[in-house]
Amino acid sequence: MSLMGLMGVRFPSNTLLMVHLGKRYNDLWQFNTQTRLWTALTTAVGPPARSSSCMDIDTVQSRLALFGGNNGVSYFNDLWVYSIAGSQWTQETLISGSIPAKGSGASAVDSQRSIFYVHGGAVSTALQDLWKYDFLFKQWTQVNAGTATSRIYGHTMKHLASQNALMIFGGYNLAYLNTIYQFTLASPASGWTLINPGTTKPAGSNFPSAGFTG
Repeated sequence: MSLMGLMGVRFPSNTLLMVHLGKRYNDLWQFNTQTRLWTALTTAVGPPARSSSCMDIDTVQSRLALFGGNNGVSYFNDLWVYSIAGSQWTQETLISGSIPAKGSGASAVDSQRSIFYVHGGAVSTALQDLWKYDFLFKQWTQVNAGTATSRIYGHTMKHLASQNALMIFGGYNLAYLNTIYQFTLASPASGWTLINPGTTKPAGSNFPSAGFTG
């Protein structure tokens, strides 16, 4: 069975792995690394079934943020938040701003500033835009990223807290990519920087997973 769009994030306590399935499912699962048991987190309200959405964890507020995807007919631009403590999904109600519907984008949460970022993805073609959602003001804003990345979908993105930067790896656009980009949020006009890691590097990949140690 294909699970394109499956997403997993690790809870900071190192005891929980949260997984939202792809292939147009809408179920959320939790794996406890201590008991080694899976638990289906069933809720009365939640995001409609979808694939190719993106998700990350807000470690300060202990919540998951899930954006976009498609159901085989149309694309979504909705943002859902799952409270780990409250065990419930809530759809964010916007006060201002709107992000285009898309799938196969990459997302990252800046937990210290309560901001959720979405980059790239695809509708009829691959995209290279960067958006941020401010949880406090409930507002979407497109980030003027200066020098853009190439058009990418199916990539992974993480927020590097120590440098307040976004980092992207992999994805697809006419070929499987193994490029790394970095975006310094304090100076957005400088745009994305393509990092040259030398001659030894992993193969190109779409829908990779990534995380920082330490």
